[in-house]
Amino acid sequence: MPYAIIDIEKIDPTIIITENNKDVIAIDKVIDSEYAIIEGYIDLSLLSSEVELEIREEIGLPNREPKPFIKILILGMPEEPILRIHSKTLAQNMRYRIVFNQHKGFDSQIPILFIIEKLAKVE
Repeated sequence: MPYAIIDIEKIDPTIIITENNKDVIAIDKVIDSEYAIIEGYIDLSLLSSEVELEIREEIGLPNREPKPFIKILILGMPEEPILRIHSKTLAQNMRYRIVFNQHKGFDSQIPILFIIEKLAKVE
């Protein structure tokens, strides 16, 4: 049975981090369609050279709390500041989360842009 995109959602805030060693949840989505594809970009170009930033991508199976899927540690402003988060296909009631935790540095601003493509069967 073929599937088609029935809706597209864009998530594009600038995340503001003002405290060190505190989780800041940038995205927390429960999939409300039969399937969804999520992918995005994180712009680290505004970080200071002193920053130490942890980025966690977390996934929860249906009706379960998210668990770490990938953890990235950024030390200072990277040479290539655009971080690409590759697409994940998720089923209904799975949960997807992006979490930032700054361990060292000053107030940070992190623009993000994620796209969620919601899928359904085509009859």
